[in-house]
Amino acid sequence: MMSVHRMSAAGGFRYLLRHTASADVDRGQLPLVDYYAASGNPPGRWLGTGLAGLADGQGVPVGTQVSEAAMTAVFGNATDPVTGAALGRPFPTRTGPDGVRRPSGVAGYDLTFTPVKSVSVLWALGDPTTHAAVEAAHHAAVTQTLEILEARVAATRIGPGGATRVPVRGVVAAAFDHPDTRAGDPNLHTHVAVANRVQAADGHWRTLDGQQL
Repeated sequence: MMSVHRMSAAGGFRYLLRHTASADVDRGQLPLVDYYAASGNPPGRWLGTGLAGLADGQGVPVGTQVSEAAMTAVFGNATDPVTGAALGRPFPTRTGPDGVRRPSGVAGYDLTFTPVKSVSVLWALGDPTTHAAVEAAHHAAVTQTLEILEARVAATRIGPGGATRVPVRGVVAAAFDHPDTRAGDPNLHTHVAVANRVQAADGHWRTLDGQQL
């Protein structure tokens, strides 16, 4: 199953970074889940063919580890994580109740991939070989779905009023694996944060057409 949720530029993406170090819940899962997640959730990794357009066209390799600074650049500031160049228009800002101006608007979309419960139980309680095989199959499903999204869904809009929908080079996404629910139950799932910035054929960065997504 895949669910889709908008992430705010004001910090909606920080959940993924926060729980990379501490996991979704305090320790207390089943012993074998503790074994597989003893040091918190693994670091995120960059995905998407849109990565090729970053770093002045030199690109960021797929699978590169996601740092907090790079995540903040893309999802908090709409800037290139390598060069700092703007990826299209900056996010608008808004003054909060505390008088501090912060980014507003949609930073991206959290695509959460969750296999059926029996798969998570097999992953958590199986031997190391079974655990690795289930995880590899899950990651393959995530990758294949992202490829379909890039080929058939990802687009941006140009022209007066955004009337013309055009294809894009691909998406820039950061994937984070989580092992359990907040109650400590085995629940293998992956959050794929898709940035609300895509590069059209003319080389310009624009917002992703979220309606189709």
